[in-house]
Amino acid sequence: MIEDIAPETNKLQSFEARVSECFDAIDSRFDRMERRLEVIDQRLENLDAGEVEMHQRWEQVLKVIADTHISVGANFVGSGKQ
Repeated sequence: MIEDIAPETNKLQSFEARVSECFDAIDSRFDRMERRLEVIDQRLENLDAGEVEMHQRWEQVLKVIADTHISVGANFVGSGKQ
């Protein structure tokens, strides 16, 4: 009777080992995916920071253009009255 149980026990251990290996493989894949997502997240944060900086630069450029427009317009109006 003991001889009959031994092969079944070996099969169960083998099955448990295979399931454990599958879970280890899944964990490994999740770890790799998490690292890749962290890299993507960091890149997106860098893009956001660049967007804020670019927005500030464009605001400065638009102010210079508006000031130049006002200045040129004032010169034309001033030269026309003389």
